Amino acid sequence: AIRDRLWILDAKSGDLRHALLLPAKERKTHDWGFVAQEDDVIVGSAVQANSAYRDFWGDAAWFDKVGVAVTQVCSDRLFGYRKSTAKGIWTYGRGLILNPTLALHDGKLYFLENRSLKPQDISSSRISDRRLWLDLTTVCLDAKTGQVIWEKPGPKPVHLTEKVGFVQAAYGIATSHGYLAVLSEGTVNESGAYQKKGNFRCTSYGQDGAIQWSTESPWGSDHHGIHI
Repeated sequence: AIRDRLWILDAKSGDLRHALLLPAKERKTHDWGFVAQEDDVIVGSAVQANSAYRDFWGDAAWFDKVGVAVTQVCSDRLFGYRKSTAKGIWTYGRGLILNPTLALHDGKLYFLENRSLKPQDISSSRISDRRLWLDLTTVCLDAKTGQVIWEKPGPKPVHLTEKVGFVQAAYGIATSHGYLAVLSEGTVNESGAYQKKGNFRCTSYGQDGAIQWSTESPWGSDHHGIHI
C-alpha cells in the first residue's frame, strides 16, 4: 500500500502491473489502510490521510504506554478487488471499522464496527474517543461480494463509560471455527482511577454468528506488551 493506492508488482521482474485506487468518494482525502488477499480477492480499506503510524517513540505513537490517549486506527470503508482483473467488485461502509479486528479466512471477512460515532465527531482516523467501545457490532461479510452474512452485538467493556476507563487494544482472529474478538481493558474504580491491572475479554463467534463462549483472563502485567 502506497498512500492512496495499492501496487501490484510482477514477482519475477519487479515491474508494476497495476495500481489499484481507493473508491472514488475517498480518493482525494484518504489513504489505503488494511490490505489482505485470499484466492482471487483483494480486500482493502480507506483511512483518513496521514492516520497510519510511522513513528515509534513518543506519547503519540507509544501504544504500550498504559491508558494514555490510547488510539485505534479505524477505516471508513472496506472494498474488494478481483486480483486476476484488477477490477473493483464491492464496497462497504456503515460506520467506523477497527482495523486491528479485521480478519479474513475462507471467504469471510470479520471485524468490529461502531455505527454511533459520526464523521463530525472525529477529526482523524486515529480515534481515542471512549464512545468508540460502547456500541460495537460484530460483522461477517462475504469477501467475494461484500454482502453481510451476519451481524451481532459486539463485545462490551466492563469498566468503561463515556467519562472513565480505557481499552488498551483490540484485535480479531478468524479460523475455520469462526471469529474470536479480543478487548484488552484496564481496570478502573468508580472515580476512574486506574488500578494497575486489567483483563483480556475474549468472545468466540461461530460460523453462524452465535456466541460459542466468552471468557476473560488477567493481564500478567501492564508494560512491555504483556497487556496487549
